[in-house]
Amino acid sequence: MFQWVVNCPLYSVFFGGIGNDDEGKLLEKLVKNSGIETRYKYHNDYPTGSCLALISGENRSLVCHLGAANIYEPSDLLQHMQILEQVNIIYIESFFISHSYEVALLLLKLCQDKKIALVFNINAVYMCNDFPNKVSHLAKCANILFGNKEEFKALGKVMNLEYESTKDIALALHNMSNQGHFLESCDLGKYLNKMGKIIVVTDGKDSVLCVYGNGCNKPSVIKFDVPAVRQELIRDTTGAGDSFLSGFLAGVFAKHNMETCIAWGCWTAQQVIQLIGCQVPPYPSDEIHKIRY
Repeated sequence: MFQWVVNCPLYSVFFGGIGNDDEGKLLEKLVKNSGIETRYKYHNDYPTGSCLALISGENRSLVCHLGAANIYEPSDLLQHMQILEQVNIIYIESFFISHSYEVALLLLKLCQDKKIALVFNINAVYMCNDFPNKVSHLAKCANILFGNKEEFKALGKVMNLEYESTKDIALALHNMSNQGHFLESCDLGKYLNKMGKIIVVTDGKDSVLCVYGNGCNKPSVIKFDVPAVRQELIRDTTGAGDSFLSGFLAGVFAKHNMETCIAWGCWTAQQVIQLIGCQVPPYPSDEIHKIRY
């Protein structure tokens, strides 16, 4: 979805583990056809991961068999450090740290050493409950932190942030983790240094909360009302959160203000929920460039 929005081939690189099977070949083909460079670890003894989506109206549940996606070692990453040192942003999902935390720590050190921005997604309430120290550490170190309302409440609880509202949790988290490393001096790095720590809290079709700012000033708080989508257009919400993040990061790469970045995230998510499965829409993303705040 990020590649679809930026519409620039090979703008991103995807790392992970897949099986040496037909499903793995299909997955790699689909990802590459989307314009993404891949750096997979191929496994002969594990199948490519799969996921069953159970859909009921706007609701859905996911049942996963991780397979080869569950196996990714530091040695697998170290083979690709040359390309990693050239990127502007590294994105890690919390699901990844459940089985490859050492790799995540390597990436964190790389970000700090090379002045690369780190983006972290909380992903799930159970990740906070099952891996509280690991999730808390990445959440504090990330330059950009994403999650939904319930995930931030769970994170606040395991970090002993005794607040009722997600706004207070986000502000407290911003305050305690805003002494991050300065980023590289390219245009994107200068933009992100000016923005400071960015925390984004989604809440489905309800308002998006964003807290951002560097340590020199009081943080800015945005409450952004999500544009409505007609009920009959919503077919499958699978991938809505990831698509929001994709659109938001595309706005970041374009160095837009936070309101526009959030609006880009909302627009991108709203395209994918009108399709069955998380798939790239069959039309260009040109419309997004008309959105400005």
